[in-house]
Amino acid sequence: MVPNDKGRTWEFLEVGLRLKRLSETNKIQIKVDEIFDIVASVVPITLNESLIHGYDVTEEDCFAHLELNFRFESLSNMVDGVLGQTYRPIYQTRVKISVAMPIMGGAHKFASSHLFATDCAVSKFGRYWKNTGDMSGMQF
Repeated sequence: MVPNDKGRTWEFLEVGLRLKRLSETNKIQIKVDEIFDIVASVVPITLNESLIHGYDVTEEDCFAHLELNFRFESLSNMVDGVLGQTYRPIYQTRVKISVAMPIMGGAHKFASSHLFATDCAVSKFGRYWKNTGDMSGMQF
């Protein structure tokens, strides 16, 4: 879709979407005008990182991190979710950075019955009525 050369761009102007290669491989920018700007990179895990973090990567393996950098341009102050809540103006992390594997917690707020369900505690898309199976309250 996007040519392999660094700096090449593919645009879908009707919706303000732009995909741009930031390197020949493994790094791209995805931008939707007035909504978001995301840079996605695939970064190989080195043998040293594997030792530090216990990934058990050998010379025969090839593991990578997917790094995502977000910039949102039109979020409401009521944004929520595991990632979304961190964009609130008054957000303060509860994570203890000093521990080996920090955990954010609060999973009970984000649990839902299935991938497309709107029945989690912080849903902004209406409620699924468990008793009747009625989905008429869903707002998209």
